[in-house]
Amino acid sequence: MSGLCRAYMKAGSYAILDAYFASKKLITQFRAASIHLITRVKINTVAKHPLPPSPVKRGPGRPRTWGRSLELRTLFKEPNSLRTESLSLYGKKQKVSYRTIDLHWDCPENLVRFVLVLWPGGKQSILLSTDLDLSGVEIITAYSWRFKIEVTFRTLIELLSGFNYRFWMKNMAPSSREPKNLNIQDYSDKDRVNIQDKIEAFERFVILIALVLGILQILSLSMPSTIWQGFSGWFRTVPSSGYPSEQIVRLTLQQSDPSILAESPPSLLLTKFLQAKESFMHQAIHRRTG
Repeated sequence: MSGLCRAYMKAGSYAILDAYFASKKLITQFRAASIHLITRVKINTVAKHPLPPSPVKRGPGRPRTWGRSLELRTLFKEPNSLRTESLSLYGKKQKVSYRTIDLHWDCPENLVRFVLVLWPGGKQSILLSTDLDLSGVEIITAYSWRFKIEVTFRTLIELLSGFNYRFWMKNMAPSSREPKNLNIQDYSDKDRVNIQDKIEAFERFVILIALVLGILQILSLSMPSTIWQGFSGWFRTVPSSGYPSEQIVRLTLQQSDPSILAESPPSLLLTKFLQAKESFMHQAIHRRTG
């Protein structure tokens, strides 16, 4: 993830990632590339206060590099220190209580900004930003945008089966869930080529599915009336926006397949694919019944 961000993001950009990427190593690499990170950290995260001024006469022993430790979730026990504001998050207005504090976490040289958030239902979460110029409201709002990618993943998985592929090769040891050894350097040159080809096939498959999702969304935004007229299903309520969902667009296109293909030229590649598939299915049925 660090390599991808440093390769494609300009200096001064913000990477908004989930708690899995709350890593001190990742922050170090981002700092070197002048990229800011906004993420969520575990609720039991422990940070360090800055070092107090050095005494004139220092005692024996190794000098300290950190100040005293602080378990961040203990700050939620100080309700008077939290500010409450009404923010537009996840598509609706919510009253959120929060507190901002700058402490050390990844290194003793740089501070990070922690935002302790108390949500309306009482849930507690702690956000982290490496940019100390952002306010608590800006950090909370920015992290809420990350939820949009979760909606996209859900659509790719549940609607279009965009991740229904398998990493499996005959010369790899069988595994119940996934290969235990994913280090490509441990395989022969021939196997490396096969593995790289398979990974490329996976990536192309996901990219094609993402393009399909984009086409469904474009049709929904540009032709909502046509989509609703061609949809033969029934809903108790219609979306307040008036735009059909990706599922509605997909079902409408499926119902319109015969008319769309009837108007398509015979040289269309899709027509050839469907004809070849239909011929294959007829042959398979003939073999089973014969």
